[in-house]
Amino acid sequence: WQTFNSSTRSIDSIAADDNGNIWCGAYLNGIYRFDGNSWKTYVTDDIPGVNEPTFIAADNDGNTWFSTFYGLSCFDGKKWAMVDKDIAGADCFLEDKQGNMWFGSQNDVYRYDGTSWDIFSTGSYGSRVTSIVEDDSGNIWVNAMNYVYRFDGKTWTPFDVRNVFGVTQTNIPVNSVMIDNQNTIWAATTNGILHLDGTNWHVFTTADGLVDNYIAGFIQDKSGSIWAYGFNNGLNLFNGHSWQPFLQDDRIADIAQDKNGNLWLATDHGVIEYDGNNFQSFTTADGLLDNSINVIMVDNNDIWCGTDYGAN
Repeated sequence: WQTFNSSTRSIDSIAADDNGNIWCGAYLNGIYRFDGNSWKTYVTDDIPGVNEPTFIAADNDGNTWFSTFYGLSCFDGKKWAMVDKDIAGADCFLEDKQGNMWFGSQNDVYRYDGTSWDIFSTGSYGSRVTSIVEDDSGNIWVNAMNYVYRFDGKTWTPFDVRNVFGVTQTNIPVNSVMIDNQNTIWAATTNGILHLDGTNWHVFTTADGLVDNYIAGFIQDKSGSIWAYGFNNGLNLFNGHSWQPFLQDDRIADIAQDKNGNLWLATDHGVIEYDGNNFQSFTTADGLLDNSINVIMVDNNDIWCGTDYGAN
């Protein structure tokens, strides 16, 4: 593993733009761009709040979007612009089939058509929108607190996951949602996994093989298999009826997939690669700056990861 920006701290977001640049967000230390040869640092002198990035994303037009606690900014390859000061601390991004940009933040969802903004309130006050996905029909799905929401272009339909679990007196936060290649919706919650097959919700918990009920997110590999990973520990593979547990002692923060279909896991014990048959671990002994990995990303043939001590 190569080391980059080892003098910085807490790389929590990494993105690649269409020009081949790698962008890293370092909380309280600015944003870094690597063009393949050298690094350039952007701080508050370039754009307000850029020292506290919360999210980085690249769209299909060559723009790179940056969310900070001071608002949403955009870099078009030459210059910076503050897009909207009210969209602060966004956590997720989607460019839909129509080219609209969607951002999820505290309580609200924002849609930008290139000219104007639409703001949709989830009504789940005090919660964050942490994932936005689009299904084959163009419906937009988001999560916030106890709800999964579907937007059909006109109306938002809420699904209260507490009703699915049969619990009404407690919160069951939804951490993320995913659409699989069968156009069905998966929801990762603190109480297990929910799967909407088009009509019915199905519940999966440790009784169905999960390592832990606190699920962070999903990835579908190139073979079509569904993997779920946990904040507390463990990786889970869905066999169509139940879940097979792996890595029960590892806390997994992020997952990425390379062009060969190999999975790369950001864990608290280093980076783990799964080639379809075997798991291989990489740690500080292999050049990582730290064994606790915050984020991981695949760019062409390169694997990038962020730690509290810089990027590899």
